[in-house]
Amino acid sequence: MTTTIHASQAFVIGDDWPILGRLTDELGNPFDPTPASSVTWKLDDETGATNLFTLTLGAGITIGTDPTGVSPVPVCLITLPAASTATLQPGTYRDQLRLMISGQASTFWQGPIQALQQLT
Repeated sequence: MTTTIHASQAFVIGDDWPILGRLTDELGNPFDPTPASSVTWKLDDETGATNLFTLTLGAGITIGTDPTGVSPVPVCLITLPAASTATLQPGTYRDQLRLMISGQASTFWQGPIQALQQLT
């Protein structure tokens, strides 16, 4: 499976961060995540040296149909709660979604996330 580098995303510190990703293969076809024995999302510092948050399927990650109804492609919804994002400093972080399928770990996507200061 080829790793997708997603476009930069931006969220406000102290808000819930709903991260929605459509699950497609390298050709854009729907990807069936059913065989995955584990699904893990991580948020690291910009260099990747320090892990700040790790979420797993059923504990911050859900996989299902597109809640917008726009696409038949399965989606992965990652929800990082406001209490967690409130601990971050403004800046650039990076995330990654990894699936374990048939004993092989595969990074499905990764990319930059901007944490923005709340306006007062």
